[in-house]
Amino acid sequence: MKILVKALLLILVLWIAMTVFGVRINVSQKLIQKGESYPASVSKDYGLVNDGDASLVCGYFTGLAVVHAVFWYSSNNILGKDSCPIWTDNK
Repeated sequence: MKILVKALLLILVLWIAMTVFGVRINVSQKLIQKGESYPASVSKDYGLVNDGDASLVCGYFTGLAVVHAVFWYSSNNILGKDSCPIWTDNK
């Protein structure tokens, strides 16, 4: 029982810290190739279809909701990202 209480307390402290300091934790990632449709959650900002190079759509939990960020995709991680960052902040 003590372990459960400690785990719940730790989750509560992390949630408060994420909300107060604007830290975002990665919860999803999807590679969108040229010509594919963006998910509905990002299509209003980026259009329905990816007309450019491949994009990486990353979902981040902010403590209150899941928000999405779109990055250029590059398999060698030079001109874009090959995977979503594990965490990011509001900056």
